[in-house]
Amino acid sequence: APVYQVHWGAKELKDLTGLLVSNGSKAAVRAVLVQAAKHGSKAHGLPGIGWVLGVHGVATNPWTLAKTRAGMTGVALAALIARTTEGPYVLVGHSLGARVMVTAAQTLATQSGSPRIEAMHLLGAAVGRKGDWHSLNAATSGVIWNYWSSNDNVLRWLYKMAEVGQEPVGQTGFKTPFP
Repeated sequence: APVYQVHWGAKELKDLTGLLVSNGSKAAVRAVLVQAAKHGSKAHGLPGIGWVLGVHGVATNPWTLAKTRAGMTGVALAALIARTTEGPYVLVGHSLGARVMVTAAQTLATQSGSPRIEAMHLLGAAVGRKGDWHSLNAATSGVIWNYWSSNDNVLRWLYKMAEVGQEPVGQTGFKTPFP
């Protein structure tokens, strides 16, 4: 069977990787968070404007940009799959690439007809555990395999930090009754 590879713009990940390589410890990550919180809370001479600057910092940080780009790529991939006559497809993705695949499948679930996805293999998925897994299940005729590790420190620390304590399925599993 043919294999198609999706290359998507996750250039923001270099910034995240730089943070991991240069700091690498919980104390350093905590220091970055404290500094970002202090920066976002400063009024910069204008009363009440500090929270606006904090929101701007969240909206333009590398994680938010990469996550948004993954979502847009997933919708684009779903549109491509929906226009083909080939299939069914097996989707495979790692980290934010798994987020691309989940978004694509959930988008395809909104369309009529039989599922276009035969199976999915998600490796260390950077996807929040609290989600509507009914649509993901409906988009797939087979099983969704979620490969995860409780020892994944990137998801344990950076994902939880970026998503304000939310658990990723790539570290804890889906915790759902769906197959």
